[in-house]
Amino acid sequence: MMGLGFHADAAEQDDRYIVEAELPGVDKDDIDIDVTEHRLTITATKKTTCNLDEVKYHCKERSLGTFERTFNLRNINLDRISAGFHNGILKVELLKMETDCNFHCKIEIE
Repeated sequence: MMGLGFHADAAEQDDRYIVEAELPGVDKDDIDIDVTEHRLTITATKKTTCNLDEVKYHCKERSLGTFERTFNLRNINLDRISAGFHNGILKVELLKMETDCNFHCKIEIE
């Protein structure tokens, strides 16, 4: 089930785009970054730490499941994309190209 999303900032500088996403409680291995035809898509899955059938909640405010956000970006240099994950914040930097092109790739998180 896809959730409503997560909070993120997408900024542009002269030579790059920077996207920072808040993903507290998500393991690095449960994050997927995909770049396809000028779109950056971040998908994250937040899993439970207990068996929900064995727990009776008095208050349940934290969301579980799969969350996805897509950002439309232009002129991305496929060879110059980096990603890091620290303290629940995912940071993706995408350098720009001088010319426009179409491509598809998966990004590894450091």
